[in-house]
Amino acid sequence: MPENTSTPDPNNGHDECSDLLVIGTGPIAAVAVREYLDTRPNSTVTMIDAGPPLTEHPGEHLIRTNPQRLDTTYQQLMDAAQHIASAPEATPSEHFQTFKAGSEGKGLVPGAWAGHDMREFPGAVMAWNVGGMGVHWVGACPWPDGPELIPGITPDVWDEHLSAAQRHLRVTSNGYDDNPFTKAILAALEQVAPCPDTRRAAQLMPMAGVTGSLTGPGRTSPLDVLPEMNPAHDTPVSVLHGSLCTRILATKNRATGAVVRNTNGGAEREIHARTVIVAADALRTPQLLYASGLGGPALGRYLNEHACLSVQVPIDPNRLAMTGQPTPEPRPGEPFVGAYWIPSRGTSQPIHIQLMETVSPDGHLMRITAYAPTQIRAGNRLEFSPTETDHVGLPRIHAHFAHSAVDHAMIATARRLLAAVASAISSVELPPEVPVAPAGSSLHYTGTARIGTTNDGTSVCDTTGRLWGQRNLYIVGNATVPTALTCNSTLTSAALAIAAGRAAAT
Repeated sequence: MPENTSTPDPNNGHDECSDLLVIGTGPIAAVAVREYLDTRPNSTVTMIDAGPPLTEHPGEHLIRTNPQRLDTTYQQLMDAAQHIASAPEATPSEHFQTFKAGSEGKGLVPGAWAGHDMREFPGAVMAWNVGGMGVHWVGACPWPDGPELIPGITPDVWDEHLSAAQRHLRVTSNGYDDNPFTKAILAALEQVAPCPDTRRAAQLMPMAGVTGSLTGPGRTSPLDVLPEMNPAHDTPVSVLHGSLCTRILATKNRATGAVVRNTNGGAEREIHARTVIVAADALRTPQLLYASGLGGPALGRYLNEHACLSVQVPIDPNRLAMTGQPTPEPRPGEPFVGAYWIPSRGTSQPIHIQLMETVSPDGHLMRITAYAPTQIRAGNRLEFSPTETDHVGLPRIHAHFAHSAVDHAMIATARRLLAAVASAISSVELPPEVPVAPAGSSLHYTGTARIGTTNDGTSVCDTTGRLWGQRNLYIVGNATVPTALTCNSTLTSAALAIAAGRAAAT
């Protein structure tokens, strides 16, 4: 690991010291800053992002300007993951955008095409834009339970942080309540996976920013969580795009700021701050900490991702006793007409099922995805090169990832439940071996800068996200999640960021 040494600003000057410097502009960064500013409302905040804005208002969701982008992006990413998995040494074909640093690089970029060795984790993606994944995401916000919960955080504290995260992300479950098929679909799912606990029974999927009162599409974006990202706001935060953080500046126990490089011109400068939060995603957060000589022996280890199996089937009204019922009418620009989930609940039902209902020229369809938990192992890790660099000059990542025998048994369980769910709503018979999606392609990978209760070498930060050994350096995002999630990781990471934002402010 490189030694952390501060060097003079090449421009012989420093920015005015901010109260808070945040590396990243995605939804989890926005949640942490929201909590920080709610505690310290008159503070100065600087947020930096290596990518450009993709919308007129930086940090706004793309669905508001290009509603077809959600489905298009999903299919492009799956195609790219399959391409990388089948030909890991190949460069991007003409059908895929080649990654370029600077003003030409933008949007979602497969890690393999950013200069990293992702042969064992081909679906991994980086968001190269202001707002991070928060301008692209579908908005599903299921919550964790049982073995997914975070050790060291008491139930009352967790529940309060989860509620705060749901409030910031504007999570509701009534976004598609005008769908006449909803009750029949939920009844069918309950038959497949009955559960006496209503909190973990088949139910409507909580979604961020999708409400039944909307006449058009909507998703919660970083800009919604943090309106101060808009430069026209009365008390704006400073959002610097095209600014690549290459190193965190830190003394023995205190961060003092960061070294930032302009991605267009290459000039470097130092930005100083009283407190620093790193929110750069589960790949680039540990990469940046490694480049800064920070993080300890657990950094990059314990890479985890639920195994993902997905099918799309036509909904059969006869299976649902809905013969003759007209199909739901989609709202303009909104890609879905319904969203549901069967939560996991530990050993009795370890698989999470997500269902997204659509109506299009292709028919009345349901995309069903099964997420199976995988074992947390130190050997599944990101290895950072001390000599090789990626396309922007940071340490090259070599991802090591494989499923264990226990994982394969869990995947078989997921296949059986996936087939049962599909059979409950469709007359199409699934193939006996629905394939597992390429590793990384769920985009819900976690654990590479994980939370722990003691500084024993198996974690990177404490339960507030504070880096071990540092007084004012915090980590937020999927990298910090230490458990094997079956659910989408966004809400879990947002709840953990509540603690980090508050701790950073106090």
